Amino acid sequence: MSPALTARLRLGGLLVLALVLQTTVVPDLRILGVCADLLLLCTVCAGLVGGPELGGQVGFAAGLLADLFLVTTPLGLSALAFSVVGYAVGSVRRTVLQEGWLLAPATALVASTAGVIIFVLTGAMIGQSQLTDIGPVDIVKTALLVGVMNAVIAAPVCRVVGWAASASQGSPGSMGASFGSQRAGQAGSEISSTAARHSLRLAARPGHIRTGRGGSGRGGSGRGGLGRSDRSGRSGLAR
Repeated sequence: MSPALTARLRLGGLLVLALVLQTTVVPDLRILGVCADLLLLCTVCAGLVGGPELGGQVGFAAGLLADLFLVTTPLGLSALAFSVVGYAVGSVRRTVLQEGWLLAPATALVASTAGVIIFVLTGAMIGQSQLTDIGPVDIVKTALLVGVMNAVIAAPVCRVVGWAASASQGSPGSMGASFGSQRAGQAGSEISSTAARHSLRLAARPGHIRTGRGGSGRGGSGRGGLGRSDRSGRSGLAR
């Protein structure tokens, strides 16, 4: 089984587990009538650990599950909102966000709040006026509560999502680093070979073969040049 297929199966199983928990356990853990959104949180974490492509793909799958089993809005509304959130988180993570222990909670807070608002606004634009009946204040309050609860459990969920996605890690960054190391090694080897050939040519010249302190000194400088070149070659290889 290929690593990519293994990662897809893991992520699919994780989304199904999140759906089961969202319909059984999570509704009993409400604050002011609002509960966490595990499918949205999985989308945010996928964007954090896998970049915009994985975030968009997981967001679409998670939103589709939400559309099919959790909400009564038109099919594809949650998929659209979650895809936008996952892709945006992955893009911002790659270009702006820095590592730190607050990265996952802070991103989950902001992205989950934005995800709920995007869902409501998109629904209102396609005629789902019931989503805005509670008023803008309650919409923002609900979105913030979802963001806060998602932020509380963001760190462990990100670790699980990272494990699920790790089977497919042949990421461009790691491949680029490996390729760069290989090119550096090849460059160092070429430098060492060139230095060795140059030193052999110096040693083969008649002036360096004649006896005498002057010739010996010149030959010694040739050997010194080889030593310096050889050291640079080794350091280039190490680099």
